[in-house]
Amino acid sequence: QLKIEDLKNYRNTDGTFRSWNIGGPLDAKPKYWDSPYTQVYESTNTRLDTRLFGDFGLTYQLNTHLKASVVARRDQRQYNQEGRVAYGTLNAGGLGAFANYVDNARENNYEGLLSYDQEFGALSVVANAGGNIRYNLREVFTQATAGGLTTPGFYNIAASKDRPTVSNNRFERRVNSIYGNVSLGYKDIVFLEASLRNDWSSTLPKANNSYLYPSLSAGVILTELLPRNPVLSYAKLRAGYAQVGTDVDPYQIFQTYTTGNAFGSNATQYLPTLLPNSELKPGLSSSYEAGLDLKFMNNRFGLEFTWYQNDNKNQIIPLPVTPTSGYRNAIINAGLIQTSGLELHIFANPVKSDNGFNWNFDINLDRNRSKVVKLAEGLTNYQLGGPTWRTLTVNAREGEDWGLLVGKKIRTLDGKRVVDADGFYLFDDQKPLGSVLPTFKGGFLNTFTYRNLSLRINTDFIVGGKFFSTTRMFNAYSGLAAETAGLNELGKPKRDPVADGGGVLLDAVTEDGKPNTTRVETQVLYEERFFALNDQWIYDQTYVKLREVSLGYNLPKSFLSRLRVKSANISLIVRNPWLIYSAVGGGLDISESETYWTEGGQLPPVRSFGVNLKFSL
Repeated sequence: QLKIEDLKNYRNTDGTFRSWNIGGPLDAKPKYWDSPYTQVYESTNTRLDTRLFGDFGLTYQLNTHLKASVVARRDQRQYNQEGRVAYGTLNAGGLGAFANYVDNARENNYEGLLSYDQEFGALSVVANAGGNIRYNLREVFTQATAGGLTTPGFYNIAASKDRPTVSNNRFERRVNSIYGNVSLGYKDIVFLEASLRNDWSSTLPKANNSYLYPSLSAGVILTELLPRNPVLSYAKLRAGYAQVGTDVDPYQIFQTYTTGNAFGSNATQYLPTLLPNSELKPGLSSSYEAGLDLKFMNNRFGLEFTWYQNDNKNQIIPLPVTPTSGYRNAIINAGLIQTSGLELHIFANPVKSDNGFNWNFDINLDRNRSKVVKLAEGLTNYQLGGPTWRTLTVNAREGEDWGLLVGKKIRTLDGKRVVDADGFYLFDDQKPLGSVLPTFKGGFLNTFTYRNLSLRINTDFIVGGKFFSTTRMFNAYSGLAAETAGLNELGKPKRDPVADGGGVLLDAVTEDGKPNTTRVETQVLYEERFFALNDQWIYDQTYVKLREVSLGYNLPKSFLSRLRVKSANISLIVRNPWLIYSAVGGGLDISESETYWTEGGQLPPVRSFGVNLKFSL
């Protein structure tokens, strides 16, 4: 195993860059990765985020129970990013590159609201009615060099060898809304809440730009109906139904031109690769929920149980179309994807004292399944990602769980893998390889306090679900994996020729069901036959990870009173300190993967340490 400290000297004497990942003994150029130190000090990425937000409002009390208010809000952000690729490194053909990106966005909201609050004996009524105008503006400016840098180390758009790529885009959106809601309570026992909202979006076709969605929820405090007892402190039964409508990003319903780089002295414009849809409908999500909340022994122990279901209808997605049409995708409304699940939250205070040691813990468990009930007319499969490593894709397929992996699958016979006459696995392409959805997931938080000291330990985990590991595949391909070396079942080195008793005998059967007796060359197996054989590198996502540990101290009030500070806390924090268990092994941390379905050769996860100071005046 290579120590990262050994990579600190990342330059050769002639100024070229070194890397641990070279092409070979006679080719010292980086193969797949530059040195981490090259990335940190030479091929850098910097970003600056600024945000300004605030509101101004007026409220007028019309009478004891009715008031009117108006408010204007603005949230403004600016995101600046600058990227450099050093001359002689792996990317940009080794010619160097420079790019900058500026994203300005602001959101204005103007709201008017009438609020009513009154009690009629045991009945309480709270009602609101109002409207809102939301305006979004986003301006994006992008510049990038082309063909390399004229002067290595001089990072400026003017240093572009060829004509630089420059673009600026402006996106506007407005949503007008009216809404109302009413909440009823009876003796703090029964609660009922209903709402109704209508939105008009500028990004949808006029015929379909209005969408109405309601919500209804109810709750009953059961303990208010039962005799007081020392065991059951609190019990609530709840249920709810809600709908939410969604629109689409700007400029998705009509043809719009994009300006390209000039051709000689002539301006150019071209159509986008996304075919717009002038009959697009708003997406609609309907959610159903029911639950039970219980607390015991004067709230020392409790649980919250929830069942939920979400029906996502008319989801707006880009559908791949034949390239001969002049487009890559067409934007459509998809059918119905149904998500249902169970959530369980358990909390307890096993140890409690007023001035001494206290222990609290919380456990959250979630079981969630998403099924593709219906796609668009004539469509039975929608590709969510890929292909990668030749044919591996992740899909939404009618009648299957969302997130179905599809690719090359090793053929089986009565549960045993099948080999051909040469002793290598037989496989079939475009076969299901499992779903990325975990069986369940969760986390638990322990909090220990003793007087002014506190210790928080946060752990999370996932059980089940599949993913593809590029690291494991390349580890074997390059001969660095443990399974590519050692002794075979004959006690001979696996890397010896088969003729000398070496090689690998795959645990499989032949096509006629007889045990496999044909040994294969180890290098051929891992370099050629297993490479991009998707099924071989599909693993279980299961892991348990210590996510964060925080040790804090509340400064004494006697000390703070002299500083005119109400409270102050200082904490030492470590994040990602320990991957406790990972089913894939090899130190791979799927929780840090770049996508939800494939691990693409990740760098070691980052463990961070920090100090946090909080105080209130």
